Amino acid sequence: MEKIYYGLVFLTMITLNSCEKLFIDDAPGNISGMGSNSGKLQIKETFILPKGIKLNDTITEINIIDKSLPRFGSGSVHLKISLLNYSDVAKTVYFPKGLILRCNSPENHNLLLLQTCWISMNPNGSKTIVLDAYSTNLAREDPDATGLTYEIMGISDSKVINDLLDLISWRKINYEMIVGSDSDENTDSYLDMIYPMRELVWKLTDHGSGITDEDKKFIMNIPELSASEIPPKDNLGKFPVYFDEVVVVKSN
Repeated sequence: MEKIYYGLVFLTMITLNSCEKLFIDDAPGNISGMGSNSGKLQIKETFILPKGIKLNDTITEINIIDKSLPRFGSGSVHLKISLLNYSDVAKTVYFPKGLILRCNSPENHNLLLLQTCWISMNPNGSKTIVLDAYSTNLAREDPDATGLTYEIMGISDSKVINDLLDLISWRKINYEMIVGSDSDENTDSYLDMIYPMRELVWKLTDHGSGITDEDKKFIMNIPELSASEIPPKDNLGKFPVYFDEVVVVKSN
């Protein structure tokens, strides 16, 4: 009985130590693979393009935006992404919130989406877009970076990051939701949103401070999409095969 008792105590200590490690590894300023943490990025769901859709080229960071391209997402880092729908059916590509894009140059920053964006594709058609995203590594930030290439990993498993995503919910933080994907403007309403949001991300990834009441107030003041603008999920949590892109109605 004594051996069994000490065996149970040993297992309990291992479990508690593991839980403590998981907590420490996922705290503001100490998220695996983000900020200055050199650990592996934690993914809870791998990203897979819809059947019939493929990347037409390497995902590349750009610092000069081609204003002829539709623009999606949210953040101060810009990616050029080319997609091909080689099927005979119109389809939509969903880039979900929490999506992590890993830089192929380890010394440079990785990127994060804070809001879902979706791109509608014609049958047998291609589309090249600009996707805005947030840097998760202030320590590796290079404002002059261009030509860096990225791989789409999947949705972040960090509780710290997911708590932020839950706060954002379906608020209009994406370029296509505020300005319109076909616009070529950097409007004040978009810039006034992304820069504070970027600082909030870096608070969590690099500075080690949590979300404050002031941060929550800032987020809660951002308008939400209407129910009809949000792509519905089925019983399996899947978005529809096709859903129209967000349309911004501009006042005269």
